Amino acid sequence: MHLGATGLAPKADALVNLLIERADLIILVRCNPIHSRQGWSRPWPADKPMIDLVAEALPHGMHSASLTHEGAIALALRALTAALAPVDATWPEREPAAVLRSLKATFAAPAQGGWGPHQVFATARTGTCSARSGHAPRCSG
Repeated sequence: MHLGATGLAPKADALVNLLIERADLIILVRCNPIHSRQGWSRPWPADKPMIDLVAEALPHGMHSASLTHEGAIALALRALTAALAPVDATWPEREPAAVLRSLKATFAAPAQGGWGPHQVFATARTGTCSARSGHAPRCSG
């Protein structure tokens, strides 16, 4: 199961931490915790098995791994995927899917539009924005 970037939004912590607590293995893929908040320094117990898949080792002190694979990440992911049981077999209550739904709902664009992170991405995909001091940004596609 893929959760995407975590450790950046306090709103997500409670949801993601439930999975971290219940997981019997954590796999990080290309994780560079340079932008993580202090609360994500060693976010799981030291005895929790964790595999870190990286192109190049980056000693950072934010977390430690039981095993670090440095090199071909895609090959490592294919090998792990072939060896691991399906998510539904390991999470019979489907907690990861529920967490993903909650994350999507928590960070969804507002129904009424407005300005926020969602608009930044929409603008980057479709057009440009300009703003004058004291006025709301105007965007065009």
